[in-house]
Amino acid sequence: MNEIEFVDVVIIGAGFAGLSAANYLSSKSVKCVVIEGRSRVGGRTLSKKVCDNQCTIDLGGQWISPNQERILSIVKELKFELIEQTWHHQNPNYLGENIGLKPLNSIQLKQVLEINFQWDKMALELSSVEEAFQYEKSCLWSIISVEKFLDDHPLCEDFRVKQELKLEILTLTGLFSFSFSFSYLNLFLKSV
Repeated sequence: MNEIEFVDVVIIGAGFAGLSAANYLSSKSVKCVVIEGRSRVGGRTLSKKVCDNQCTIDLGGQWISPNQERILSIVKELKFELIEQTWHHQNPNYLGENIGLKPLNSIQLKQVLEINFQWDKMALELSSVEEAFQYEKSCLWSIISVEKFLDDHPLCEDFRVKQELKLEILTLTGLFSFSFSFSYLNLFLKSV
């Protein structure tokens, strides 16, 4: 007969929060166990190969701002490498040029930011995620893909702008812009 081992704390989920809790509790000699439903740890912190496996993007917790001191201390402790987003860094080594991305010029950057502002504004038009399909524009938004929205948008005539926005959508949602509706994007933005 197997012996039952008792623990002080059971942590549900081996995402970043669960693993951080286990690390902290273990450092205080608290006996804990982490239970995870997936076959991997990391939760939403997941990287995926794209562009015919030429580059890797993060599909979950991919952004850290300078004022997030706790996460930055963990990054430093674990010796992780941080890469700045293409539209926030002037050093070409960080601009994805190894996969064919050229730096955004000031006009392109302004267009990307304007479209992001428009998306945020549209998402705010929804009173709530639960009542999203009662909104009059939801029917129209649900029949066009995000890619179609980008194809038809006057600020996306520049290929590099469209490319940057598609990469942004992929990193935010984990989905390609042709594979989901504009309504879904608004629901996603409303929920985050």
